Amino acid sequence: MTRCLGKLAPRHDARTFKLCALLGPSLPAPPPSVDWTKPLPADLGEMANDRLGDCTCAGAAHLVQTWTGNRGDMLTIADDAIVAAYSAVAGYTPNDPTTDNGAALLDVLNFWRQTGIGGHQIGAFAAVDHANVVEVKQACDLFGGLYTGVQLPQSAMDATDNGAAWSDVDDTNILGGHCVALVGYDADGVTYVTWGKRQRATWAWVERYADEMYALIAADWVSGAAEAPSGFDLAQLQADLGALR
Repeated sequence: MTRCLGKLAPRHDARTFKLCALLGPSLPAPPPSVDWTKPLPADLGEMANDRLGDCTCAGAAHLVQTWTGNRGDMLTIADDAIVAAYSAVAGYTPNDPTTDNGAALLDVLNFWRQTGIGGHQIGAFAAVDHANVVEVKQACDLFGGLYTGVQLPQSAMDATDNGAAWSDVDDTNILGGHCVALVGYDADGVTYVTWGKRQRATWAWVERYADEMYALIAADWVSGAAEAPSGFDLAQLQADLGALR
């Protein structure tokens, strides 16, 4: 089975919100475990990431599936729309493999916020400290998943082929950057969605290989009078965002 990567090196913007500034010290402790994949089917589709380095847009589409699937009927963005977004962000030209060079998460986030992917937009995003386990848990619980970048070692690709968890933290053979949707956690580690399937990883693996992570505010998760499945207070969050601006 072919699996492509496609996340470029992290790009940083000093204007990007830090989630720790929004959450505050008084936020309750996160629950021991969260699994936003429970209502989702086993196969979520590869989103063309089996043939293109569009993981940054595929990861976004998997989060849309997670959000909508937890609020009602799961919506899946068509592969053509995902590839169109990849083309718009990264300059990919179909049928010209020399233009399939991946994209930066920050560029996809800005496109997702300003233009949308397959008719789905986010309202804002904030950087999560991927080395802070409590913050990662709080963010995954509140926002229904996290847009995550990792540096994928060969051992992780092998583990995926064998249906095993990503757990080897000593592998320095990095294949490249990859984007995954972090959609659950427990005491042992996290649950990603990548290449259309659930993929477990230990907390030690996350600490070793994750290199960027974002929480997103999306209408697919919470909007208007409809409460988010996590129950967080959108009005208060919007007030906090306004204060930060």
